[in-house]
Amino acid sequence: MKSGILNFYKFYAEERSYFIHFYDVKDQIDRAKNGDPSAQSSLAFRYYEGDVVEKNLSESAKWFLLATKNGSDDTNSLVRLYEKGERSDDLVNWLQKSPSASFEIAKMFSKGTGIEINQIEADRWFLLAMNNGNSSSDL
Repeated sequence: MKSGILNFYKFYAEERSYFIHFYDVKDQIDRAKNGDPSAQSSLAFRYYEGDVVEKNLSESAKWFLLATKNGSDDTNSLVRLYEKGERSDDLVNWLQKSPSASFEIAKMFSKGTGIEINQIEADRWFLLAMNNGNSSSDL
C-alpha cells in the first residue's frame, strides 16, 4: 500500500513540475516576444536542449540572434549551433560579420573540432575574421 501512495505522490510531483515548467516557458515566450534579451536567450537554450519544448536548432538560432541584437552576448551559443549543423541564412550572415565567431569557426574547421577538417573553409573563415577586425596572433 505504501508503494502505491509513494508512486502516486511521485507521479503528482513530476506532473506538477512539468506544468510549472510549461508556465515558465509560456512566460518566457511572452517576455521574449516583448524584446527581453534574457528571456530570448533562455528560450533559445530551451530549444537547443529540447527542455519542455521540442528540440529545434532553427528556433534556437532565431532566439539567440534576437537576444544578441538586443544586447546579450550569445556568440558561443551561435557558434555551437553552427557546429551542430544549423546553417540558416541569418545565422551564417551574423557569424560571418562577427570577428570572434568567424575566428572560432575557422579554428573548428582547421582543427576538426566538432566538424570535419577542411582547410579551405578554415582559411575562408580566418580571412573573414581578419577582415572583420580580429587581430589575434593565432591568425
